[in-house]
Amino acid sequence: MRRTHYADASGLSPGSRSTAVDQAILGAYAMSVPGMISIVDHPSVRFPTGWWGGYNPALGQDGVIGSQVRASQTPAQICLVTAARRSVGGHTVLVVSSRSASPRAWNGRRTSTCNFFNAATSDLRSQAILRSYQPVARVVAAWSRERPTAVVTVPVTVVGWNGLVVDTAVVASINPKPGVGPGWRSGSTMANVEVSTPAGVQSVTPAKLSRFLRSAPRGWTPPAASPTLASTSGS
Repeated sequence: MRRTHYADASGLSPGSRSTAVDQAILGAYAMSVPGMISIVDHPSVRFPTGWWGGYNPALGQDGVIGSQVRASQTPAQICLVTAARRSVGGHTVLVVSSRSASPRAWNGRRTSTCNFFNAATSDLRSQAILRSYQPVARVVAAWSRERPTAVVTVPVTVVGWNGLVVDTAVVASINPKPGVGPGWRSGSTMANVEVSTPAGVQSVTPAKLSRFLRSAPRGWTPPAASPTLASTSGS
């Protein structure tokens, strides 16, 4: 929020400055705070002095779950930040819209808010970045020449727009104790595939052992009694 400066807590000071983009960033962060959605998703709230209604008629409709409005006598006029859940390719995504310096008339704000969300959602696509049973790592056990793979058993998809930078990380999650056999049976979770965008981690998918891996022989100590992971070209 490099173009924002708050001169006071109320927002009434003419020394406060911001942009619609910065307010959207703040709105997205606010919706990630635990408990925030349960506070802002009500069309009205009861205070000790009575019920106080909200200003956004779109709340509770078309997936809208929260909003923050500032309607004051400042030059900023009416500012509105709204969040909604939308479905894209089977994924539920949070879309945040922000508008500033709107006319003082509130007529048509529900329609315009929904139009913002429709326009933003139309640019989003669901793209598969890993196919079912694609290897993402190789499991290495010092006591064995076998090198079974860790695979994702379902497609790994990401929601975004053309040109979005996506990072994929394979994080080891190996149970040090072998299971039935003794050994690590096929289907044991060996890692988690974390898919991240600039907004944060979007999905976490387990990567599972492709076939049985026997445990270390009795008395084995060096150099390790648990298998490790090595990345593959397909990760």
